[in-house]
Amino acid sequence: MVFTLAIIFPVIALVIILVIYFVMIKVIKLVITIGIILVIIKVNTIVINMVTTLVITLLLTLVISLAIIQAIILVIILVIVLVSIMVIILVIVLVIILVIILVTILAVVLVIILVIILVIVLVTILVIILVIILVIELVIILVIILVIVLVIVLVIILSSYWSSYWSS
Repeated sequence: MVFTLAIIFPVIALVIILVIYFVMIKVIKLVITIGIILVIIKVNTIVINMVTTLVITLLLTLVISLAIIQAIILVIILVIVLVSIMVIILVIVLVIILVIILVTILAVVLVIILVIILVIVLVTILVIILVIILVIELVIILVIILVIVLVIVLVIILSSYWSSYWSS
């Protein structure tokens, strides 16, 4: 009876420790997964806001530029004498529009590249943390299995010792 209790209590204690350990690991994994999702959502919101602002700016620039171009064309039709001056102004406006469009496109591309790099770095760091946790988890499981085996071997040795002691 005493030997049975000596085997049962450590095994029950080890089972309780294992259950608590696995619940804590699952909670840590859930928190890290939620963190990854929140980072991705936040980055997507930032990108959408930046792209929306840049597109609105580009559209306003295009509307204003089209109005300027229409006014210049009307002046050219009404005043044929100033055709050469208006052509020069038109070329300058078109160059400015092209420069604004190119700068806006470059800014959007740079923002998207920076956001992608940021997401890759954050996800890589979180994956490395998950791998480290998994390695620690495996080591702890191996240690617990080793302790269980050692306890069982010790109980078997002690029970054989006690049985031989009492039989003699």
